[in-house]
Amino acid sequence: MANINQLPYYLINNTYKTNQIAKFLLKKVKKLLKEKCPYHYLVFQRKDKMLKIIQDKSKKYPYFLRFDIEKYYPSINHEILLDILRKILKSRQGQKLLKTEILPFLNKIGIQNKGLPLGNYLSYVLAGIYLLPLDIKLIKLNKPFLRVQDDYLVFCKNKKEPERILKEIISPREMAASPISRGKPELNKLELKININKLNSGKFTPLDIVLV
Repeated sequence: MANINQLPYYLINNTYKTNQIAKFLLKKVKKLLKEKCPYHYLVFQRKDKMLKIIQDKSKKYPYFLRFDIEKYYPSINHEILLDILRKILKSRQGQKLLKTEILPFLNKIGIQNKGLPLGNYLSYVLAGIYLLPLDIKLIKLNKPFLRVQDDYLVFCKNKKEPERILKEIISPREMAASPISRGKPELNKLELKININKLNSGKFTPLDIVLV
């Protein structure tokens, strides 16, 4: 039986070192996101402004796709995460940090090289970074979206766009009960699955906007 402290969803306290590493990573990521995705939650912290953003966006994009990731923190693959980090941390300082601090941090947690603990600021930032390939995919598709950790709200111009977007990001096997039969499974590359029970799409109504 696994030690509870090794489970990928257990709580772990912050330390000065992990906080500093998280701040360094966040600074790097903000540079990548500010221009292309100014309302990304790692950049834009004004939650009180989110409702206004949704109200404004829904005028041009009256439809939406909403989804989140099934068992997100326990599902994060360390090797995939490290590959993403290597592309971000190209400087000598970044590569050193990756080798001497982040890799040892990951080696101490998770089961079978998977999972991030809750309650730790470094985990929060690493979890934010892990889904950057999906963020970039949506940006390339020219689809505005809001994201809070693994919860996505994608703005669409018509009722067919949610299905088209899903074809680009989700594995057909996950959508076995859906008419979607093929596509480019962006989430498959990250070894993640959409939480089908929370998958939703449709046209914005005033109630939807308030509840988002």
